[in-house]
Amino acid sequence: VNPTHQFNQSGAYVVNLQANSAGCDDDYNRVLTVVNTVGVEEVDQGITFEAWPNPSNGKIYITVNEPLPGTLRIKLIDLTGKTIVRQEVQHSPNSPIELNLEAISNGVYFIQVETADQWFNRKVTLSKIGDN
Repeated sequence: VNPTHQFNQSGAYVVNLQANSAGCDDDYNRVLTVVNTVGVEEVDQGITFEAWPNPSNGKIYITVNEPLPGTLRIKLIDLTGKTIVRQEVQHSPNSPIELNLEAISNGVYFIQVETADQWFNRKVTLSKIGDN
C-alpha cells in the first residue's frame, strides 16, 4: 500500500506511519516541511485541541474540545520525528490533560493527539529558564 496525502498549506507537519503485521505494531514519525502550496482549500480536521502555555517552562496542558470515544494517545515528538514522550489517557471533554515535560530539553516539539483512527498536531516550544 502506498498512502498519499495532499497538504493544504505551507508549514511543518509530522507524518506518522503506523504498521501492524502478525500482532507486531510499530510507528514511525518524520517532520515534513511543505512550501508553496497553491490553489488548495483548507480542510477542517474535525476536532480541535488546545496546548498551553506555549512557550512552556516544562508543564503543558491539553484540552480536547470535542467528545471522543475511548482512550487518547498523547505523544511529544521532536523535530527529527522521534517520539520523546508517550502517554495514554481517558478523554473527558474540556478537562485539561497535564504533560510534565520538566525533564525534556528546551526546543521545538510537536504534540500529537491520537484517537483510534485520527491524529492531530500542535507545535509547542519548551523554554525553561536556566536550561540551555
